[in-house]
Amino acid sequence: MLTVKDIEEKIAIRINELLPAEERSKDPRTLLSARMGDLPLDSLDFLTLAMKLEDDLGRSIEVDEFDDALIVSELAQKLVANLE
Repeated sequence: MLTVKDIEEKIAIRINELLPAEERSKDPRTLLSARMGDLPLDSLDFLTLAMKLEDDLGRSIEVDEFDDALIVSELAQKLVANLE
C-alpha cells in the first residue's frame, strides 16, 4: 500500500515535469508546501497531472480534486485516504 510520503514523491516528480525549466524545484519540500492555485500550471497541465497520477496510483483522479486552496502535501493525504 502506498503511503502519504510515496504519493508526495510522485506528485512532486509529476509537477516538476510540468513546470517550465526555470520554475523547477530541486527540493521537493518546496513543491509540497505550495498551494495548488499558486503553481504556474494551467488547466491542461492539471489534466495531464491527473492522468499521470492515475497511471502512478492505479485509480481514477478527477481534476476537481486539485482544489486551488489545497497545499500539495494535503492533496497527497487526500489521495491516500481515497486509496484505502
